Amino acid sequence: MPDRPDHISVAVDRGGEANNVRLPWKSREYLLRKLRTTPGAQEIVKAFEDHGATRPVELDNEQKALLYRVLDDRSFTSGFHQLPEGFFELRNAL
Repeated sequence: MPDRPDHISVAVDRGGEANNVRLPWKSREYLLRKLRTTPGAQEIVKAFEDHGATRPVELDNEQKALLYRVLDDRSFTSGFHQLPEGFFELRNAL
């Protein structure tokens, strides 16, 4: 079995151009723990589990909006500078 990757990619649309944001695997795991307790996030969790290691995670607009709200939740930390690596960049890209 191959080693897990050190990061995943999340597909985002920036001004009409397809792009990917990289998220370290450790941050992915942290995010999945949070998403598993978030109502309505089951399909986002499935997308991260199914595609995150082999190809970019693709989400529809509704899923991106929910993920944005989760990443914007200040209960993670007392400030954006304390967020897990990649969260701030992913939040801004969404």
